[in-house]
Amino acid sequence: MSQQHPVPGSTDEYLASVDPVVLAAGMELSSFTTWLVELPGIHDAGYICSVNDAEGKATTLLWAGESHVHDVVRAEAARRGIALTIRLVRYSNAQLRDAADRLFASAGRAEWSGFGITLISGTNATRDGLLVTGEYDAPSNAAQDPRLPHTLAFARTIAPEVVAIEIGPGPVPL
Repeated sequence: MSQQHPVPGSTDEYLASVDPVVLAAGMELSSFTTWLVELPGIHDAGYICSVNDAEGKATTLLWAGESHVHDVVRAEAARRGIALTIRLVRYSNAQLRDAADRLFASAGRAEWSGFGITLISGTNATRDGLLVTGEYDAPSNAAQDPRLPHTLAFARTIAPEVVAIEIGPGPVPL
């Protein structure tokens, strides 16, 4: 009887290539994250997001400020055998949403120098604050558009939570 091989590029091929211990750890981390986001009031308590590491069965929680919920979360992670780090960040989800709303409301002002916002993304593993992505109505041929520093400075007058501006298209609609 011949052995079946997974179809190249398929989920089955990927799963066959992953260490079962790492796969199980990833599933446990996913289960922990689900438990966490379902805690009543978790986002009001400052939780931003989880950065999981299946190979180390570890997670880093990005959290805006100290919270009484930290002890509950630490205890649950320990019960599940998950190495937990809580990394404090400057801005809560509510602050970032408010800042994004202010930025979108300012669209079209002359101070944007023709920069159209296509996407605003928040705090993640590499950034504490907002990244504003967009395009200028008159694109520049320069590798580093000379308008970017002015645009960033103006964006920060609207929302100090902005940490960077980048030129790039918005998300592809589904």
